[in-house]
Amino acid sequence: MAYLPDGGDLTHCVQKIVRRFVTQLSPGDTSCIPKVRAIRTVPHFARLAEELAPVEALNGNRASASERRLASAALETVGDVIARFLITFGIGSGLRGGEFTYTINPSGYDFVLDHVKWTDDVQVSGTISWNQFTDAISADVKLSQNGRRVGRLDIDWNDGQRNAVAQLSGTVGDSRLEARRIAP
Repeated sequence: MAYLPDGGDLTHCVQKIVRRFVTQLSPGDTSCIPKVRAIRTVPHFARLAEELAPVEALNGNRASASERRLASAALETVGDVIARFLITFGIGSGLRGGEFTYTINPSGYDFVLDHVKWTDDVQVSGTISWNQFTDAISADVKLSQNGRRVGRLDIDWNDGQRNAVAQLSGTVGDSRLEARRIAP
């Protein structure tokens, strides 16, 4: 397994290019760039889940737009944990509260989320697994609002794909959710 170096560059590509550019004013061989993990930007920094665009409903979905907005908040929370891990390498906190920890396993990393908040109104607890061999990220998370459980979701995507799409399934409120959205 390739453990993450400082900055999360699994390919050991960017650091070489940057150092060469700084010392020689030339990037040198850049053929490794397509293998570098894509940086996906946040579509909207929302304070509340209701400010987010709902995840896209798929066949079998029964969740309303407001329930799909809660799923969007959960997806952004999972993505934020991965992004923060790449910077902190340890116990981390959510953008607006809660904590996460990680352990190393033979194929990558396992995370435990404890009431992590990306928006002020949705807390996410559960697990994330990131397989460094296959680039698969999968999460099993529970959503809470005001101390009350409001959903459970399975979230999956392949982080190695440039335009990765996350698949979400589970329940929000009493409704079945089947949805997708660009991966965080």
